[in-house]
Amino acid sequence: MEKPPRVGDRVVVPFGIRDVEGEVFRVEGKARTWVTVELFLDGGEEPTLMTYLLREVRPAEAA
Repeated sequence: MEKPPRVGDRVVVPFGIRDVEGEVFRVEGKARTWVTVELFLDGGEEPTLMTYLLREVRPAEAA
């Protein structure tokens, strides 16, 4: 991903041995951009927050 995503954007990130879709929660950093993504895993009610380097994040496909 070249430009940082914006809060609320849908993205795909690595999670274990698979890729999962989530929503951007926070973007921060200057020299290295970090993206915090909100993930809803296995139908859970509470989201999981994970932080990734910008290079690990890619836009989700439009439905």
